[in-house]
Amino acid sequence: MKTAVRQVLMAIQRSVVVAAAASVVAAASVVAAAASVVVAAASAVVAFVGAASAEIAAALEDQPEITIMPV
Repeated sequence: MKTAVRQVLMAIQRSVVVAAAASVVAAASVVAAAASVVVAAASAVVAFVGAASAEIAAALEDQPEITIMPV
């Protein structure tokens, strides 16, 4: 009888450990997804800054040179 109870308790303990491990894996998956979103956002910011820099450089090239004439 004691052996049967012990086996049941061990089985319950194993299932709890497996469930805890599954929770850790799920949490790691959520963290990985969040990191992916952060990387995508950073990539978008880099692309935006790059495009803005290119526009500013193009706008500065189109400006005529200013010459100061003596009066």
